[in-house]
Amino acid sequence: MKADTVRWTLPKEDIPITVEIEKRRYDKIVITLSEGLEFKGFLNVSSYNYISKNVAEITEIFDSEFIDYTYFGMILKTKRIPFSIYELNNVTIVAYLNGIEIDRKDVETRTFRPLLEIDQCPDEIEIQDPMKPLSLCLKLFGLGEITLKIEATLGDKSISENHSTVREVIRKLLLDTLSENPNEEDQEQELDKIEIELLLNKLENSTSFEEYIGYADFSEEHINEIKEFFKDQKKINKYFMLLKNSSNTIGAFIIAEMKIVNPSENIRLSMPVRFRGKMISESEKLHLKLSYVDSIGNEYGPLKREIRVTDKRRTKNLEFITDLAFNNIEDYSLLDVEDLTLEQPVK
Repeated sequence: MKADTVRWTLPKEDIPITVEIEKRRYDKIVITLSEGLEFKGFLNVSSYNYISKNVAEITEIFDSEFIDYTYFGMILKTKRIPFSIYELNNVTIVAYLNGIEIDRKDVETRTFRPLLEIDQCPDEIEIQDPMKPLSLCLKLFGLGEITLKIEATLGDKSISENHSTVREVIRKLLLDTLSENPNEEDQEQELDKIEIELLLNKLENSTSFEEYIGYADFSEEHINEIKEFFKDQKKINKYFMLLKNSSNTIGAFIIAEMKIVNPSENIRLSMPVRFRGKMISESEKLHLKLSYVDSIGNEYGPLKREIRVTDKRRTKNLEFITDLAFNNIEDYSLLDVEDLTLEQPVK
């Protein structure tokens, strides 16, 4: 008997296993999974049943007269996300003939996960004008790219907000286009219809209108104006002219923002984060929460920290604004996991 599988998977990802066995040299084939695995399905198998959640019995496999061996496959997946950066599980495949074991094969599955740690986080920050960024140091272990989501509350109020400079610039240009200015020269020009189609397609393919222009910050009156705006070809032309004239500025902001949302090779932010809040008393607690997902949508965390915030400004009850910054990110992501010997020490 021969069996083969992939060298690694992420948690809950499909684990395919193919098995080759001599023709009809069995009455049944019993497959036993270790505790961390579960069956998802079989391939090229005509008759099977589950003895338990972790044990399946195959009694008939589709055959072909053109090959000398019988082949079948199975799809497994891990039940859980491992606590450490990898988890080993075993699949035992045993063939029986007349009640006697005649062949056996053990297959090892290897599941890896990303593992993020907060290495350094301030215990206390002081409200100042202007505010310094809230700085974190992170460490990333394991395997896979992650998308990081950061949330914060002050007392019982959320103070974290998505903050995109690029979106703000585009939004302002749109507001400028909507506004009526009698002194403004009419710069409406006929633009390439292909460009207009690109804008309209962008809007249609967005899951929400907010994805493109971030109009969640607009008043209801402005939202209605925007909806009407995209029905007017001349206004669309004008908006495109403003975008063209501001392309250098927007391009610079895009480059700067890419560095913010991609602080390391394997970590990206779902959106640049800004903290905006108001102190009720001189000292309060800020609750910071970091959660992250891998490339196939597995959710990890949250990692939590508590930070004491003091406000010694003379004028109280004023709003404060600060950005999030990463002082350092140490990336210990695994490389060449196909050849990695897991008995060796791994963080």
